[in-house]
Amino acid sequence: MFAHFPDAFLPLFIAIDAVGIVPIFMSLTAGATLAQRHRFARQAVLTALAVALVVVFAGNALFNALGIDLNDIRVSGGILLLIIAITDLLFGEKMQRRVSDDEVEDPEHVSPVEAVGIVPLGIPLTLGPAAITTLLISQESYGYPVTVLSLLANLAIVFVAFWYGPWLLDKMGEAASKVLAKVVNLFLAAIAVAMIRAGIAGMISSYLALTP
Repeated sequence: MFAHFPDAFLPLFIAIDAVGIVPIFMSLTAGATLAQRHRFARQAVLTALAVALVVVFAGNALFNALGIDLNDIRVSGGILLLIIAITDLLFGEKMQRRVSDDEVEDPEHVSPVEAVGIVPLGIPLTLGPAAITTLLISQESYGYPVTVLSLLANLAIVFVAFWYGPWLLDKMGEAASKVLAKVVNLFLAAIAVAMIRAGIAGMISSYLALTP
């Protein structure tokens, strides 16, 4: 089993890109407290783990039952990320103030921002179309034990990166953090457009392949 572990681990490490999504995590949680950021990190990793296990053990059957494929996931995930990036670029500070006011008025209130650890951090940033594809290929090539072990190792890396990301954010200072947040959201919008483009291109290719 361990002989194939590097072969399963490295492609998934590249697909998840833990280092690359840390700035996005820091941007999306810039208005949160340290405790909230830690909760978001747990939510993201647990969400990604739950969905990944479903993909590994029942992915192909589930996709066939729902009549969807990876191109559909690329387009839907890209649209979701694009909306989040644009919203944060245009209304980020206003939304953070509104969330803070709500929490002061009602400590038990759960705003939509509280789900940011699930969507988009867990899905589709941590576990996106590339990671899903990699998991399916790994399961078919190396089997369940190696695939699950490589998944756990990669998500552990993501968790550590998310956990200590806020510390780096605090060290940068408020002004630098705001600038970073805007720059990251520009890249996030570009990533979203790339996902949508890849999904549409894949759909067209599939259609042309089926056309006599």
